[in-house]
Amino acid sequence: MKKVLGIAGSAVLAATVISAPVFAETQAIAMSAGVHNGTNAFVKRVDAKVGEEVLVQMSFRNNSSQRFSTIAGRVVLPSQLSFVSGSTTVYNRTNPTGLKNADGIATEAIDLGGYGPVDNEGRGEGSVSYKVRVNGTGLVCGVNTLNIVNQIAGYQDGKIATDTFIAYATVDVVRTCGSETPELPTTGPAAVAATAAGVGAIATAAGYLVSRKK
Repeated sequence: MKKVLGIAGSAVLAATVISAPVFAETQAIAMSAGVHNGTNAFVKRVDAKVGEEVLVQMSFRNNSSQRFSTIAGRVVLPSQLSFVSGSTTVYNRTNPTGLKNADGIATEAIDLGGYGPVDNEGRGEGSVSYKVRVNGTGLVCGVNTLNIVNQIAGYQDGKIATDTFIAYATVDVVRTCGSETPELPTTGPAAVAATAAGVGAIATAAGYLVSRKK
């Protein structure tokens, strides 16, 4: 599969999606993000240790009445998490068992396919999964809340046609420091809010694209 602006195919939610995503139905492209709990479901947050890998999934559906020639996805990771090379897989109606994608999702927007409006036949929706590893960089004493920023936007003929939509998935990592005084985590809600503001536009090969103004 190619990075933006190649075409990946049309669209149903991956057969590997065990728990149903909760979508924001009022968005042109509804989306949801979760982390695998290690047993049988994707949930909003999990606990992990340094060195462990976590499977993340971003699900999406075209709620609009128009077809997007490309739905692009991008991920922004906190410094304590590293992207696992070769782990990006796109699932949709054309590729129900998954199709490997480029590794660039953590650095730039990648093409997740062309999708028409969602219907009862499974068209118009899909998901992308990838893995992250807890690298331990910059962990403070106590609980570190690491928020993964997942982004989606729709394109028509190479031009952005929607706002950039965001969903979060969270990994909690505990660092035990003995008798040291615990510090406050630096990747909690406040820090993530600032991060999201700084990456509200999805990146493509041409650079950052700002969301379309209404």
